[in-house]
Amino acid sequence: MGRRRNKLSKAQKRKNIVKLIVQDNRLIEADYSFDVWETRFFYTLVSMIDKSDEDDKVYRIWFSDIKKLFRLENNKQSYKFLRDAAESILSKSVKIKWDDEGGIPLQERFTLFTTVRSIQEGSEHLVADKNLYIDIKILKEVRPFFLDIKKRFDPKIHRYTSYDIRNIVSLKPYGTRIYELLKQYQKIGERVLTVKKLKEMFNITDEYKRFFDFYKYVISKSIKDINKHTDLYIPPEKVEKIKKGRNVYAIRFFIRAKTQEEVDILRGTVSISQPIFKDDNLPLNETKIPSIEILEIEEEDTADKLYSQFEDIIIKKYGVTPVKFAKMLSTGQYDETAIQQAINVTNRAKYNQEIKKSVAGFFLSALKDGYTDVKEEVKKRKEETRQELNRVEEEYSEKLLERIKKITTDNPTITDEAVQILREEVKVKKIISEQEHNLGRSMEVEDFRQSPELRSWVIQTIIKNNPSKFSDIQTNFSSKISMLKKHL
Repeated sequence: MGRRRNKLSKAQKRKNIVKLIVQDNRLIEADYSFDVWETRFFYTLVSMIDKSDEDDKVYRIWFSDIKKLFRLENNKQSYKFLRDAAESILSKSVKIKWDDEGGIPLQERFTLFTTVRSIQEGSEHLVADKNLYIDIKILKEVRPFFLDIKKRFDPKIHRYTSYDIRNIVSLKPYGTRIYELLKQYQKIGERVLTVKKLKEMFNITDEYKRFFDFYKYVISKSIKDINKHTDLYIPPEKVEKIKKGRNVYAIRFFIRAKTQEEVDILRGTVSISQPIFKDDNLPLNETKIPSIEILEIEEEDTADKLYSQFEDIIIKKYGVTPVKFAKMLSTGQYDETAIQQAINVTNRAKYNQEIKKSVAGFFLSALKDGYTDVKEEVKKRKEETRQELNRVEEEYSEKLLERIKKITTDNPTITDEAVQILREEVKVKKIISEQEHNLGRSMEVEDFRQSPELRSWVIQTIIKNNPSKFSDIQTNFSSKISMLKKHL
């Protein structure tokens, strides 16, 4: 039967514009390792490449687009991470492997980009978020991995994989790579990958010595994320571990493409509160809704979330073994704040050349024993002061509102007088005029109460016009607030 779909708003339609990632399969199967921010930067860039691009084009990646695409928090620190990622990719190499016509195995190592331009470090605060960007040029030798696919694609020569970027925005770096490897074989329905090949592609040949740890932290977690966030479904119970002797040699993945209905529900383009299709044998109020097994994924526990969040820096950069880090997290003694403090202390100790032995050992001790330093103590005191300032300001506002409620109850004309004064204010006059136009009538006092912006102005005007009625509250709180702000 025909599908019933909700009409999409213009905003939803803009949101659902498809941005394709298109890459040569040699690049997908190359050996390289990107962290979370490098992954975000790289795939945003790839999604921007178009067949009409000039070979020397400079690509501008807007910070606001990255935030929107990956649903990031609104802070300047994220721009610093993005700039660091762009610059670090400059020094990271990619290695591809192939056999020549004579069957001789060859390999080639190269970098992807040539130049990066960004806002200077320490100057981010001078630029509005919407004006922050990264400019980057693709190295001439690697452009065929992207541009030539679209410009001069020949199915007899080129093999490529394409997909909607929305499939990977919620994946971690390992999950993104595994998704691409399985997407290549979507039509075949299964793929076998050796453990050795996967570790080489991800540059983790010296990590996860036990297959149990490799499967838990790389494979199993990636499958969960792929099933939850992408257009593929990998049945976990059907993943086959192929052995040679007593050791697992390879992994067989079975691949199912989700239906369009499943993908639409996943991305919120169809509301499941209304029927998607109608079963003629059922009354309308008993219409069937397709069951989506991919949405019934267990949430990660706290330890797994913390492991994923800090894996790149603690395991890859500090050299802490996966098993050791996972074991510490499993105790439940360490939260995000404690881990971040240990990272901050370790970074500063490393910069000041205060670590005598291994960085890994120093970090583990810093986490276990709660190491701190002058900067961490200053940060703690500032946070405590900021929380106290918020509490005092909230109390101050409550006292003012209590007093306003009392005096306006005793004398309602005070509110009328404030509204009349605001009607003469140039900046407020225009807003009132627009709202009255929308209402089709003059605004009343209650209308001012319903508008947060106008209500705030009314309150400020009442306080300004009746200083003697609020002087005791202001005297009591002004010194406290001033002192706390000074300490910040």
